[in-house]
Amino acid sequence: VTASAVEGQRPGLMFFGFNAAAIPFNGGTLCVQPPLARTAIQFSNGTQNSCTGNYAYDFQGLIQSGSNPFLMVGSDVFAQYWFRDPPDAFGVGLTNGIAFQILP
Repeated sequence: VTASAVEGQRPGLMFFGFNAAAIPFNGGTLCVQPPLARTAIQFSNGTQNSCTGNYAYDFQGLIQSGSNPFLMVGSDVFAQYWFRDPPDAFGVGLTNGIAFQILP
């Protein structure tokens, strides 16, 4: 799962869940229904103070690890990145949401 055109050199994380949502959240829209699981913090690459950063997360590795028993074949997953964005009025940003189904 990737996110692009985000603020460069900023911390962020991906969160995911098993239902869609459209909840106002920090000046954006939270597209994943709580309860949420989240990844470890990662830093975007790119240039600071420009939208040249991106994030990437190996979701297949997470599924194969077996650490989340809800990530099984047939599960619908909804995910979204949250990241620091100092120029924003709320100081954070959200990507668009993504939905996918885990296949065998």
